[in-house]
Amino acid sequence: MSSYAIKNLEKYATEMRLAAANYISNDYSENLDDFITIKQLESFIVSKCDGYDEKGRLLIDAKIIDDIFVTTCDWIYGVGLARLASKNLIECAWDNDQNCMVFWKSDGEKTDEISNTGDQAGN
Repeated sequence: MSSYAIKNLEKYATEMRLAAANYISNDYSENLDDFITIKQLESFIVSKCDGYDEKGRLLIDAKIIDDIFVTTCDWIYGVGLARLASKNLIECAWDNDQNCMVFWKSDGEKTDEISNTGDQAGN
């Protein structure tokens, strides 16, 4: 699998966060720093990298890029759901059987769930 070098980590993190936000909603109006900061995403990217090239740049491959994108989507989505729950607009609880957090409308209809395996973005 081919590796890619990240020339500018801050720019890469900024673009990845924007792509994830646009994947979740084309018309988001929230400040993305309230969901995940660039520094948080940079730290995650560094933790996932394959090492460094001869110029000291982070190396990633397609699988890592996909993982970073999915995790960023999950993070934004999860914070959004948590905010809705904190405003009592939806209910939430941990489901031991499914090993994930579940969310539902107050009328009892299950609306969504987030698994701890990070697969909200369709993977």
